[in-house]
Amino acid sequence: FHALDSLTMETWSGINWPQVLPTGLRFLHLASPINEVNGPIVPLPTSLRTLELVYCGFNPGNTPLFPDSLEHLLLEDCTYSGLPVLPSGLRSLTLREVNQPWFNTMGPWPNWPSTLDTLVFDAGNSSIAQAWLDQPWPNDLAYLEIRQESSDQALVLPAWPSGLVHLVMYHVPVTEMPAWPTGLDRIDYDGGDQGGVATGCLPEFPQALTEFHWSEAAGGMFLPVMCMINHPSGLSAQSTWMPPCTIWNNTCLGANEIQGTVYSDTNNNGILEMGEIGLSLATVQVQPGNFLTSASNLGDYSLSVSAGNFTIEALPLLYHPTSGAVQTPNF
Repeated sequence: FHALDSLTMETWSGINWPQVLPTGLRFLHLASPINEVNGPIVPLPTSLRTLELVYCGFNPGNTPLFPDSLEHLLLEDCTYSGLPVLPSGLRSLTLREVNQPWFNTMGPWPNWPSTLDTLVFDAGNSSIAQAWLDQPWPNDLAYLEIRQESSDQALVLPAWPSGLVHLVMYHVPVTEMPAWPTGLDRIDYDGGDQGGVATGCLPEFPQALTEFHWSEAAGGMFLPVMCMINHPSGLSAQSTWMPPCTIWNNTCLGANEIQGTVYSDTNNNGILEMGEIGLSLATVQVQPGNFLTSASNLGDYSLSVSAGNFTIEALPLLYHPTSGAVQTPNF
């Protein structure tokens, strides 16, 4: 027993906490479906790297302290009278099926360790999820997964951590989607029955994005997001195709609005003059950012962008080559 480096204990009755744990133990998994841990709690070994506690209940005075060596921690459907301080070197934390009784009894929530690069939390309701969202993010967080069992109200999201690479959201209606981090590579969003964004708008997508999966149920809390304001050049995978934002389908107005008209320049002088008609089939491309939009039946287009310098060009149409100078607005 003393030579073990991994130990798994699962039972349909209350778990008797091991009274002796191997000094070299690196992985420990304990599961007891009746939410009860019996007996005094001996200290966890300082060699422990991964700890998984499932369906465990701890009473005052017998909650195990987490060793500083811990790097990976999973707590699933456990009850606590107060959560111990999270280790300063923790790299991944998973909290699943956190219900209101647990949340109400575990006392002040400890701050996220600055070393976290993976965080998964599954809240029982919106009040629990919002309390966690109010904690400052670790800057190096690369993977973030937010889930709710009951989406009874929209959440207020803080700014995303600057180093975020992969974002997963499930049953999470929000008041507004913050600006995406520049290095974000993948977005997985499933709104469920009540999911969505109150504004119906998404911010400009970073050029690093390669995968985008978005799903919202009809009849949810908010109107669904209808379009993508830009299409990153590296985007290769979409589970649900979303059209580019155009003057037809976009009600998301930004502080900087590019507007204009694509028209048939009969005299090729680059100036819209009386008698020259708009082209309703025109597609307008704005760079950088690979923004794409289409014109109305009068040739008018409108597009929201962030501050910066942009190049606007109408893509060639069948029988209508482009003419005139490329526009370069500056915000």
